[in-house]
Amino acid sequence: MPIAIDGNGTITGISTGGIDVTESVTAQSLGNGAIIQIAHVRKSDTWTASTAEGAFSSIITGLTQSFTCSSASNKVLILGCLHVENPIGGGWGVGAVLTADGSDITASVGDARGSNRVRVTGHMPTGYLGGPLQIEYLHSPSSTSAVTYGVKLWNGHTSTQTLALNHGTSWSSDENNDFTCASSFTFMEVVA
Repeated sequence: MPIAIDGNGTITGISTGGIDVTESVTAQSLGNGAIIQIAHVRKSDTWTASTAEGAFSSIITGLTQSFTCSSASNKVLILGCLHVENPIGGGWGVGAVLTADGSDITASVGDARGSNRVRVTGHMPTGYLGGPLQIEYLHSPSSTSAVTYGVKLWNGHTSTQTLALNHGTSWSSDENNDFTCASSFTFMEVVA
């Protein structure tokens, strides 16, 4: 019989000499730092948004995830990789900011240096080809209510640009040197 863990943490399929099959592994018995829940969202189609100079796009559609912690003291470890592009030459790039229930997670961005500086969770100088923008953040929602996580992109250029997600080198439908990518986020509930 295979060993299995159900959604409540109950382990079955262990033979004599192992853990009694009636025992249950709880978050409390695992201790702080244990991962007790994982959710994943992946977007493989292309998304674009015309975004003004120094402005943020809307939340990227198809790349949101609802997540509910089992305890208000637990945290959510957010790991993401976005393939982003700002199609203008040079290293103007694209920034990103995480959102929770539609609002920016302000604790996820860099510290202010002046009154008009944009603060983002991550930035990627993209040039024409785009590139991967990695995000890692430990969020403290302090709630057992569902939180919907998302991400917005920031235009680092001095004019309006069409920011893109998962776009390759060309808008052509079929070129040997063109590619498309996928972007994703993984959310893990961490016992705290």
